[in-house]
Amino acid sequence: MLLGEYFQIQDDDVLDAFAPPEILGKIGTDIEDAKCSWLVCKALELVTDEQKKILMENYGKHDAEGVNKVKALYKELKLEELFHNYEEEQKKM
Repeated sequence: MLLGEYFQIQDDDVLDAFAPPEILGKIGTDIEDAKCSWLVCKALELVTDEQKKILMENYGKHDAEGVNKVKALYKELKLEELFHNYEEEQKKM
Protein backbone atom coordinates (compact mmCIF):
# COMPACT_ATOMS: atom_id res chain seq x y z
CA MET A 1 0.00 0.00 0.00
CA LEU A 2 1.21 3.46 -0.77
CA LEU A 3 0.60 4.68 2.76
CA GLY A 4 1.35 8.35 2.14
CA GLU A 5 -0.96 8.47 -0.87
CA TYR A 6 -3.73 6.68 1.02
CA PHE A 7 -3.38 9.00 4.02
CA GLN A 8 -3.46 12.08 1.80
CA ILE A 9 -6.61 10.93 0.05
CA GLN A 10 -8.40 9.83 3.22
CA ASP A 11 -7.47 12.56 5.66
CA ASP A 12 -6.99 15.55 3.44
CA ASP A 13 -9.38 14.93 0.57
CA VAL A 14 -12.28 12.66 1.49
CA LEU A 15 -12.69 13.77 5.10
CA ASP A 16 -12.37 17.43 4.08
CA ALA A 17 -15.36 17.06 1.76
CA PHE A 18 -17.56 14.57 3.61
CA ALA A 19 -16.84 14.67 7.36
CA PRO A 20 -18.83 17.01 9.58
CA PRO A 21 -16.66 19.78 11.11
CA GLU A 22 -17.24 18.46 14.63
CA ILE A 23 -15.70 15.12 13.59
CA LEU A 24 -12.97 16.59 11.38
CA GLY A 25 -12.02 19.22 13.95
CA LYS A 26 -12.04 21.96 11.31
CA ILE A 27 -14.10 23.23 8.43
CA GLY A 28 -12.73 21.77 5.20
CA THR A 29 -11.89 24.33 2.52
CA ASP A 30 -10.38 22.28 -0.32
CA ILE A 31 -13.25 23.19 -2.65
CA GLU A 32 -13.10 26.91 -1.88
CA ASP A 33 -9.31 26.89 -2.15
CA ALA A 34 -9.43 25.02 -5.49
CA LYS A 35 -7.04 22.34 -4.21
CA CYS A 36 -6.00 19.67 -6.69
CA SER A 37 -7.46 16.88 -4.58
CA TRP A 38 -8.08 13.24 -5.44
CA LEU A 39 -11.80 14.04 -5.42
CA VAL A 40 -11.71 16.77 -8.04
CA CYS A 41 -9.26 14.80 -10.20
CA LYS A 42 -11.50 11.72 -10.03
CA ALA A 43 -14.57 13.88 -10.69
CA LEU A 44 -12.95 15.28 -13.83
CA GLU A 45 -12.41 11.70 -15.07
CA LEU A 46 -16.09 10.84 -14.58
CA VAL A 47 -18.20 13.92 -15.28
CA THR A 48 -20.49 14.51 -18.21
CA ASP A 49 -20.22 17.82 -20.05
CA GLU A 50 -23.11 19.21 -18.00
CA GLN A 51 -21.54 18.08 -14.72
CA LYS A 52 -18.18 19.52 -15.77
CA LYS A 53 -19.83 22.89 -16.30
CA ILE A 54 -21.23 22.78 -12.74
CA LEU A 55 -17.81 21.84 -11.39
CA MET A 56 -15.97 24.54 -13.32
CA GLU A 57 -18.50 27.22 -12.34
CA ASN A 58 -18.32 26.41 -8.63
CA TYR A 59 -14.90 24.95 -7.80
CA GLY A 60 -12.66 27.54 -6.16
CA LYS A 61 -15.51 29.88 -5.28
CA HIS A 62 -15.81 31.12 -1.71
CA ASP A 63 -19.55 30.78 -1.27
CA ALA A 64 -21.62 28.13 0.48
CA GLU A 65 -23.97 27.56 -2.47
CA GLY A 66 -21.08 26.75 -4.80
CA VAL A 67 -19.49 24.43 -2.25
CA ASN A 68 -22.81 22.63 -1.80
CA LYS A 69 -23.13 22.18 -5.58
CA VAL A 70 -19.66 20.63 -5.78
CA LYS A 71 -20.36 18.34 -2.81
CA ALA A 72 -23.68 17.31 -4.38
CA LEU A 73 -21.81 16.49 -7.59
CA TYR A 74 -19.29 14.42 -5.63
CA LYS A 75 -22.18 12.50 -4.09
CA GLU A 76 -23.84 12.06 -7.48
CA LEU A 77 -20.58 10.63 -8.82
CA LYS A 78 -20.34 8.36 -5.73
CA LEU A 79 -16.80 9.51 -5.04
CA GLU A 80 -16.89 8.52 -1.38
CA GLU A 81 -17.88 4.99 -2.43
CA LEU A 82 -15.09 4.96 -5.05
CA PHE A 83 -12.63 5.93 -2.32
CA HIS A 84 -13.81 3.06 -0.12
CA ASN A 85 -13.33 0.67 -3.05
CA TYR A 86 -9.82 2.07 -3.55
CA GLU A 87 -9.19 1.65 0.17
CA GLU A 88 -10.22 -2.03 0.08
CA GLU A 89 -8.03 -2.68 -2.95
CA GLN A 90 -5.06 -1.14 -1.17
CA LYS A 91 -5.57 -3.49 1.80
CA LYS A 92 -5.16 -6.47 -0.53
CA MET A 93 -1.71 -5.35 -1.68
